[in-house]
Amino acid sequence: IMVDEFQDTNEYQDEIIRLISNGTNIFRVGDIKQSIYRFRGAKPNIMQDLMKDTTTQNLFLSFNYRSKKDIVDYNSYVFDKLMNLSLGISYSEHDHVNVGIPQQSEDSHPVEFHIIERGDRYFEASVNQQRADYIAQEIIKFHKQGYAFKDMVILVRSHASKAYLKEAFVAANIPHY
Repeated sequence: IMVDEFQDTNEYQDEIIRLISNGTNIFRVGDIKQSIYRFRGAKPNIMQDLMKDTTTQNLFLSFNYRSKKDIVDYNSYVFDKLMNLSLGISYSEHDHVNVGIPQQSEDSHPVEFHIIERGDRYFEASVNQQRADYIAQEIIKFHKQGYAFKDMVILVRSHASKAYLKEAFVAANIPHY
């Protein structure tokens, strides 16, 4: 029995898996860092408890073959801090990931993390407006450093985000398509 995304399993699903198993034919795949379904009852601690069970064999996938070294290192650093602070989920050396091939260390760029604080009484724009204005300011900054507008791209989660960006770009005189 192959169970993918096991980190998002709840007690009922886990019990069903156990009941249909013969006890030795379950292969579970998951990553506690990727647990996103707590709102529907997912319990990542089920996976964590199973990982502590001495009768269970754990296989750790410790190499990332897709991302640059700076991104992989930053990810391990952030999750090391966050996971050890919340919900009793620990992040150990087994959870740290390294690059899989030397080329991932080439042409890497430092990771930047920008915190945009929500509006206060002096700046009452919505969170989306603040985010769009900040992105526009960053584009202007890069343009002043010599980057062409046509060489910059913004990826958005949904079409709704684009209205705020368009408004901010118009206000900052940034060409956009």
